[in-house]
Amino acid sequence: MTDPNVPASKSAFETQKGGDHYKAMGMQPVEFAMRNGWDCCAFSTLKYLSRHGRKEGKLDVEKALHFIELREELFRGARMVLQPAGFSEIQMAEYVSKNAITGLDAEALALLEEWVKDDRKSALTVLKQTMIAIVDSYR
Repeated sequence: MTDPNVPASKSAFETQKGGDHYKAMGMQPVEFAMRNGWDCCAFSTLKYLSRHGRKEGKLDVEKALHFIELREELFRGARMVLQPAGFSEIQMAEYVSKNAITGLDAEALALLEEWVKDDRKSALTVLKQTMIAIVDSYR
């Protein structure tokens, strides 16, 4: 029997501390990253790039670029696959669509996916250029 004086528990996806920039999204970055087995640097890049228009603007894009640089250094010469068992992969196109991400932001996320999945150096180069263009758009 449930106690009518105790509120029903909400999903962790329905609550957020310090704003609503994630819970207002169609799909949160943490769900995308976990379902696809992304490392913390790739997740952080996704998180900051997805929220910059709703939260810290240029600073969030600069943080995303920093995590790209960290990942590049950490993964130099090594390749790890981190997809946890039991999760089905989500395509970046679905994430972008559910969150109405467009323009350079969508391009950067597609490049991030290419780099994370295939370790494509060409994607990394264009990703960095795209991130710098997003930072420059705040000037």
